[in-house]
Amino acid sequence: MTRRAASGRRRDDQGGVTVPPIGEQVEVERFRIEIDGETFHLRGVATQEHMEELAEIVNAKIDEVRRAHPNLPRHRIAILVALNLADELVSLRKENEELFELLEETR
Repeated sequence: MTRRAASGRRRDDQGGVTVPPIGEQVEVERFRIEIDGETFHLRGVATQEHMEELAEIVNAKIDEVRRAHPNLPRHRIAILVALNLADELVSLRKENEELFELLEETR
C-alpha cells in the first residue's frame, strides 16, 4: 500500500520514500552530511533536514557501539550499527503491521 506523506512524496507502508511512477517529474536534491567525522555528498529525493536526522541517528548508534566496544575497528562498528538499525527496522515493521491489522479489525 502506498500513501502520500505530509511532504507530498509517496511513502510505502514501512515509511520509506517510494520511487515515483515512470514519467512523473521528481526533483533530486543534493546533500552534504557528516557521519563519524567523514563528509558524504549525496543525491536523492528528501529534504536536508531529513538527511541530517538520519545522520544524527547513525552517529548516535556509532557512538553507542564505540563506547561499548572501544577496541573494535571502524568497519566492525559499522557492521554492528547496521545490524542494530536493521533490528529496529524489522521490529517497527512488525509492530506497524500488527497495528494495521488491528485497525482493519475495527472497521
